[in-house]
Formats: sequence, C-alpha cells, structure tokens
Amino acid sequence: MKERLKHLFGENTIFQASLLISFFILVARILGLVRDRILASHFGAGNELDTFFAAFRLPDLMFNLIIIGSFASAFIPIFMELKLKDQKEDSWRLVSILLNLLLFLWLIGSILVFAFAPYFVKIIAPGFSGTELETTIHLTRLLLLSPLFLGISTIAGSVLNAHKRFFLTALAPSLYNIGIIVGALFFAPSLGMSGLAWGVILGAFLHFVIQWGGVLKLNFKYFWDFNFFNPHVKTVIKLAIPRVFTTSIYQLNLWVQTAVASFMLGGSISVLNFGQNIQALPVSLVGVALSSAIFPTLTEIALRGGKEEMRAKIIKALKIILLVIVPLSLFLILLRAQAVRVILGAGRFDWMDTYLTAKVVGYFSISLFAQCFVFLLNQSFFAFKDTRTPLKAAFWAFIANFVLIFLLTSKIQHFPHLGIEGIALAFSLASILEASILILNLKTKIGSFGKEIVSFGFKILILSLVSGVFVQLVKTFLGNTLNLSFGINVLLQGLISLIVGSLIFIFLAYFSRVRELEEFKRFFAKKAL
Repeated sequence: MKERLKHLFGENTIFQASLLISFFILVARILGLVRDRILASHFGAGNELDTFFAAFRLPDLMFNLIIIGSFASAFIPIFMELKLKDQKEDSWRLVSILLNLLLFLWLIGSILVFAFAPYFVKIIAPGFSGTELETTIHLTRLLLLSPLFLGISTIAGSVLNAHKRFFLTALAPSLYNIGIIVGALFFAPSLGMSGLAWGVILGAFLHFVIQWGGVLKLNFKYFWDFNFFNPHVKTVIKLAIPRVFTTSIYQLNLWVQTAVASFMLGGSISVLNFGQNIQALPVSLVGVALSSAIFPTLTEIALRGGKEEMRAKIIKALKIILLVIVPLSLFLILLRAQAVRVILGAGRFDWMDTYLTAKVVGYFSISLFAQCFVFLLNQSFFAFKDTRTPLKAAFWAFIANFVLIFLLTSKIQHFPHLGIEGIALAFSLASILEASILILNLKTKIGSFGKEIVSFGFKILILSLVSGVFVQLVKTFLGNTLNLSFGINVLLQGLISLIVGSLIFIFLAYFSRVRELEEFKRFFAKKAL
C-alpha cells in the first residue's frame, strides 16, 4: 500500500503518470458533463446561456495570454534546468518573480477589460444587442476574478509537473467543475446568470488552493523580488513570446467561432460549446494526459541531446494516441446522437438542440487524432525550447479555419451551406492541417517518422472500420428493439454498442499483433501483482 501511495503522490513513470492523469481527467470531464447537463436542463440551448458562454471569452483571453502563454510550457524547461543543476534557491526565486509578474499583468489587464468591456463584447459577439449585450458585459466583468486564481494555480501545476508529481494537478480541474455545479444548483436560482459566474470563481479558487498545497510541501520559499529582468525570467519571457502569439491565434479562432455563431439562431453559441465539451473528453483523456505526462521526460532528453531516444519516445506516444483515439473517434461519430441525448437531454434541452449538437459533435470528431497530435507535438517542440514552429503551424491553421468558416457558413455557390456545423467542420480540417505542419517540421530535429505513423494509422483505421460495422449493427438492432423514448434505453443502446465495438477492436488488434497494445497489458498485469 505504501508503494502505491508513493507512486500516486510521488514521481511517476510516463505511462503511469499518463494513466493517472487520464483517470482524473475522466473524473473532471464527467463532472464537466454533469455541469453541462445541469446547464442544459435549467436553461436549454438559448440566448440566456449564450451570454454566459460569450462572457468567458475575454477572461479566457487574459488567462491564455498572460498565464498559459508566459508560464506553462516556457517555464518548465528553465525550471527543470535549474533543478538538474541543483540551484534550488534560483528555481524558487524564478517562481516568485513570475508570481509577482502575473499579479502585475492581471491587475493591468483587469482594469483595461473592466473599463472597456462594452466595446470588447461588441467585437466578440457582434450579433448581440439589448439585454443579451448588457448581461454579457456584466458577466465578463465579474469573471475577471477567475484568471487570477487559475493563473496562480497554473504556476503551481507547472512546478508540480516539473517534479513529476501529477496527482494534485490532475485533481484540480474536478474541483473547478464542482464549483460551477455548486453555482448552477445553489447560486443561480437566486442570482440568475451571476450565480453561474460566482460558481466559476469558486471553482477557480478551489483549483488554486489544492495545487498550492502541493507546492508548499516541496518546501517552496517565496522571494519578495520584482526583478523582471532576472536572466532566467528573461529567458522564460523570450521563450514565451511566440507561445503568447500561438495562444492568441487559438483565442482568435474562438472569437471567430463566437462572432459567427452570434448571428445565427439563438442557442448556436451554446450548441457549439456543448459540442466542443463532448468531443474534448477523448482529446483530454488521451492527448492532454499523455502530453502532460511525457513533457518533463522529453525536456530531460532534449537537455541531454538524446535525439534517437527522443524520436523513439515521440513515435511510441503518437502510436498510442492512434491506437486509442481512432476507434473512439469512429464510435463517437456513430453514437453521437445517443451521447448527446444521454449527457444533455433533460429539461429545456429539446430534440432540436440534441439534433444540432449531435451534428456538431460528428464534425468535431473527424479531427480528434489531429487535436491529440497537436498537443503532443507542441510539447515536443517546447522541450527543444522551440516555440516558433508551433506558432507558425497555429497561424496557418487559423487562416485555414477563418477561410473555411466563411466558405462553409455563407451561401456561396459550389460550397455547402452548413450553418453551425460548418464551424465544427472548419475547425477539424484546420486541426488536421496544423498537425501535418508540425510533423513535417519535427523531422528536422529528430529525423523522418511520418511514413511509420501513417502506416500504423492506416492499420488502426482498417481495424476501427471493421469494429464500426458491428457498432452500427448493434445500434440498429437495439434501436428496433428498445423504446427509445426512455432515456435509460438510449443509454443502453449507446453503451452496449460501444462495448461490443471496443471488444471487437481489441480482439482484432490483438490478433493483428499491434505491439502498442502490450503497453496496457503489461501495466495492468504489473498492477495485479
């Protein structure tokens, strides 16, 4: 038992850490889906909830530009370098200065956003007017407290990850979602949409408290140091600048999506957000978890100059992503209506909301493998202290996304007019382009590996298609057998179809001698002992 706790709270291997993170991401995502079900049931996919999702854009922009861009991926390699050189005081001084810089940037950013919120909101959601506009402005100002707590928490999480301690970092998002659920159930009935915003703030505070408790156990020492020209801080900022632009491009993508959706039918922004949250579950479980777990190891290898070792780790990680995410993508496309109905189908979330959200989920699912690849490949470049290449890839993906949204949502001859689902398809195609650019550029650092990945991916795709046939057959049979007007029967239809498809895929992969399947077998066999 002591050894299990040591593995849980202490340093973890890549595969153990990945599964640990995946488990807690699953818990967090389940709580997130419970949160979405509560929101969908109470408000439906309508104008009221659209204002809540639109209000997130400015605070999220602050968080991603100031915190994610400046401190996460750019910070860990420098902190790890100081740690490996046993310069403990310098490493804590670096953390302290970045904390002080964060507080300074948050204060300046909050004053500007609070003062000019009416103008910013009109840019983010140009289709809003009247009550919708006023509510979005109010919620935007209120939510400015959230980036402060999440920012401090992100620095704490980066420190914990650098020490290969993933438990608290993986647990924090669950607490964030619990806060929002509390806001929806207990604050919103009396405070309305402001209650939801206070739930977000509560969740951000819990996210902050749990991780800083872990940092304090590492004997963190705070320095009252505002020397923003410290050499290590300057290095972090230098590495962060391209990353800031990369996250800016991602935020621009979200702005384009929100702006276009604000001109569509009421509830379009909500449908888009619900669809994104559902498709984000497999991406988080596979892509984010594996990337977070492998990043410190890749950084150490890069510092040692182990090119071949780096290549082997990345190829292995990409194959594991394909092994898991390709069949999941196909199954989600086939069972998208069941997934949406089970997760969101309650209260004011009617059949039309389900229909539109399911179509959006289907188009998002096309690019699940590419989204996972982007997370992992970006981390690979960051390990080499290269933040420019991900920026270039994100830029071209943004241009493609922008053009495709225009073509797919406008009534242009020779192009399909897809409406809200056109936004999802544009995002998927742009994600595939971004992953392709990253793969082509990474070969200059570790050698060519694209053909090996394509060959393996094609093999997994064939196995997935065969498995998908069984999923469709079982789904159709149960659809003709069960009364699908009852939610429990919809759940059974989707769950049984998924289980059958998964077992068929595992059987086919085993007899096709997919070596990556052995990783899971060895891990669970070891645990059983």
